[in-house]
Amino acid sequence: MLTSLIRWLRNHLRRPESPMPLGTPMSPTDAVAERSSRAATEALFAATPACAAIATAFVRFVGGDPEGARVIRKSLHIAFEDRLRALALSADPPERNGFGPLGELTLGWPLDRAAAKVLDLAPPPPRRDLHFMALGGALSQGALLIREAVAALFQPGRPSPVRRRFPVASPNVGNDEYWAAILAPVRAKTRPQDDILLLVNDQVRCSDAGPGTIAIDPKRLPVRRWRWLWLVVLPALRLVGAVGWRVLAAPFQGATLEAARGALFEARQTLPTLRLLENFEVGSYLDYNEYTATHIARACVLRRAGAQMVRWPHCVMDNPGAAQSYLGYDLFLSGGVVESRDHSASWSPTLRAMPVGLVRNDRRLNQGTRVIPAIENRVGAHRAGGGRVAAFFGMSPVPGMEVPVGQSLEAVARLLEGQPDWLLVVKAKGDRSLQVLEGLFPRCPAFQRMQAAGQVLVVPYHQRGEETCAAGWLCGQMDFGVGFGSVQAEALVFGLPMFCYYPVMQDTPTQHLLAEHGLLHDSIATFEAALQRWLDAPEAFDLPVQACREAYDHFADDTALDRVADILWPRTQGHPRADQP
Repeated sequence: MLTSLIRWLRNHLRRPESPMPLGTPMSPTDAVAERSSRAATEALFAATPACAAIATAFVRFVGGDPEGARVIRKSLHIAFEDRLRALALSADPPERNGFGPLGELTLGWPLDRAAAKVLDLAPPPPRRDLHFMALGGALSQGALLIREAVAALFQPGRPSPVRRRFPVASPNVGNDEYWAAILAPVRAKTRPQDDILLLVNDQVRCSDAGPGTIAIDPKRLPVRRWRWLWLVVLPALRLVGAVGWRVLAAPFQGATLEAARGALFEARQTLPTLRLLENFEVGSYLDYNEYTATHIARACVLRRAGAQMVRWPHCVMDNPGAAQSYLGYDLFLSGGVVESRDHSASWSPTLRAMPVGLVRNDRRLNQGTRVIPAIENRVGAHRAGGGRVAAFFGMSPVPGMEVPVGQSLEAVARLLEGQPDWLLVVKAKGDRSLQVLEGLFPRCPAFQRMQAAGQVLVVPYHQRGEETCAAGWLCGQMDFGVGFGSVQAEALVFGLPMFCYYPVMQDTPTQHLLAEHGLLHDSIATFEAALQRWLDAPEAFDLPVQACREAYDHFADDTALDRVADILWPRTQGHPRADQP
């Protein structure tokens, strides 16, 4: 009966996926909404006593860690920013600001009235179906939490009386080559029989990464039943009761519904971590999703077990909105200081930020991500003959982005066509991004003429997720590039010119710096003019290399993984396996 009810709730109360890309404003009003969203969330939280009560209940659930309140603030911020941006883009659509259509924006959610007040807009008419979805979504998360907590009691087996200890645990997000590169400096200073990495299969595959590693599915791990009943099931029941009472007392209050849903959803996300800690000891747990509240909730239960939550330096983020707000890591590893310098006002006071350099520029990762011979030979032969290379990097396949991407590509082609010494290499960001780019090619006549003249090389993707040309390798071959996001940072750190056209600029110190140096443009005309100036006199172009190194890559070398290994796997922490002397 309970399973059937939960299945029905899942099918009928699932929210439509928001088409808005996180951290990517698509109109000036959208940028204002994103930038002001944290202050608006704080005001909403303060004006809704139920939010503070739900935060208190969540703190009790995670064992009294005051950082539990940060979970509710972060989850409410994500939800409220989504509504602020939806209203902003309805009033100031992407099509008016250099983008394509975004898709349908659903209006009338319970939070929309408060969001309209912040933006000084007329509120959309409330919709009963969306209110029912928000109310039922919060209550269904409570049902799922109880079911999943109780289900662990019926898992066969018992945990070993001696828990196996790993210095580091991580979601299993990479392939064999990726983990071999990450662990190379670790294996250089540990014994073959040492346990070094526990891979946690949240959603990916189930295979280990060689000696010293194992992969586990935490949802299949047994628990000590009486301990689990006392420390997990009963607190979960108390949380559901406390949150449910607040929801039933104010069923039409949007902030209460969102805080309730966030508390119960994030409580569910702690269950796999709690089951892991029943069976293993870990020193550090790596996380790759700072743009959700889950890392904060898991950090609370990890700290209770003597472990720390560590942000893996997987990318560069320069965003003033919910993507980087309220972070609750114990240790925040990053390439440079742009995140901690410009976006840390709401971070946990106990968080330690530590730059280690751009991990993806490490020589071992670059060796592991090869370029296929066809591309290497074509580019190498062109350069050997005295030719020059321009690189065009596509971005994630987000609705609306095809317009600025297509305009950028056509602008580059207009400047290079008729000059046979130029080869234009087009690299998409994955196979779905390549499909978007291929749909743009027929709309770019100058690009088609270059392609017909044999001056274009499009990087292929043979199967989903297979990298055929590393971005770092291509950056090393190019004379100049056009790219969006992290790839621009990667190039500028090494003094390589990388230009970007994006119609709406974010109000951050680093983006202002790039704009001042002619590298970031919100107008296609100024973008094309800057490229022309560089083509005419590249030596006269001033690149802010030192400032970019400070912001993006504090060390600007190829040994970031050595620093990571020294931090997470100190030489004093060799942990022999239980079956080894």
